Formats: sequence, C-alpha cells, structure tokens
Amino acid sequence: DAEDSVRRNYELLGASLGFDPAGLVFSHQVHKAGVRVAAAQDRRGPYDPIPYEADGLVTAETDLPLIIFTADCAPILLHDPVRGAIGAVHAGWRGTVKDIAGAAVRKMTLRFSCRPADIRAAIGPCISSCCFETGDDVRAAVGRILGDEEASRYAAPRGSKFMVDLKGINALLLGRAGLRRENIVVSPECTSCRSDKY
Repeated sequence: DAEDSVRRNYELLGASLGFDPAGLVFSHQVHKAGVRVAAAQDRRGPYDPIPYEADGLVTAETDLPLIIFTADCAPILLHDPVRGAIGAVHAGWRGTVKDIAGAAVRKMTLRFSCRPADIRAAIGPCISSCCFETGDDVRAAVGRILGDEEASRYAAPRGSKFMVDLKGINALLLGRAGLRRENIVVSPECTSCRSDKY
C-alpha cells in the first residue's frame, strides 16, 4: 500500500486505541526463534529503520505497543495479568519448529518472573491444516520438535505431501512450556480459505 495510506491507518488505529503511532515497537522478522525484550528506547514509527532481528517481542513496560506482522504465519499474543507482561510472536513454520512460542514464555518467565500457568495465549488466524500443504522437509522438522508419534497428528499425510497444523503445534508447545490448556485460545479461521478477509 502507499506509504501515506499506511501512515494514515496507523493514525486512525492510534486514535481509536489511544497510542502514539510514532511510539510503536516493531521488529525485523526473519523466521527464526529470537525473542527481544522490548523497552521504551525501541519506540519508532512505521517506516523507521529497525536495528535488530526478532520474531517475538515481550515487555512488562506499560503503554508500549508491540507490533508483529503475519500473513499466513501464526500470530501469538501472550498476557500475564499477574505480572503485567505481554508478548507478541510471529510464528511461521520455521519459528514454530524452533519453538518460538516456548522461547517467548521462557523469556517472560526469566525476565519478568512470570509463572507460565498465569500466562494467557491467543493464537490468531493463520493458514490452517486444511490448506497448509508441505513436503518432507517440514514434516521432518515437526518430527524433530514433537517426536514422530505427535508429529503424525499435526503433519498428516495427504498423497505425497503433508497437511500441517501450525495452530495445533503452537498450542501444544505452549502447553509444554507450562501454560494451562484453558488459557490457550485458538482462532478457527484459515487465512488461505478466507483470503477475502485476510
């Protein structure tokens, strides 16, 4: 989209939600498992350069909006209401099989003394197992992180390909990181099926 239109959209969103569009925290996303502790000095506007790479952001500072971008990758939002910490994670398949979701939970635990059982998670719309067709390389990577038995549930064969459930894998990994199942909410929407909306 045109830069002027994007800036205007940030202004409208900021006016609606009560934040300064020049004071957001972005990250240079690289499909890995890096999680950055965001602080006030990371504030910038939508087109300002980003001097670090990270696919996850966490903070316990107030009024510090964390921004991630996803298309078919899974957005994961985290909140610990006890410690007041939040996280925003971009989880493509590469980050997922490197357990970026668990890495964000561990960073919140280490840096903010969060208890995983207190953390709530929302996994947003992304490409779902109905549409996410992959090859052997992704199935093998899922097997390495989950084990072959679990992997067969989340990377199901279809002909010579595999249908991968990114949402399910990330929910499982969040559970392994200590989140309670009832604190993990998963969107049913598929960004590929609903390309008209997403």
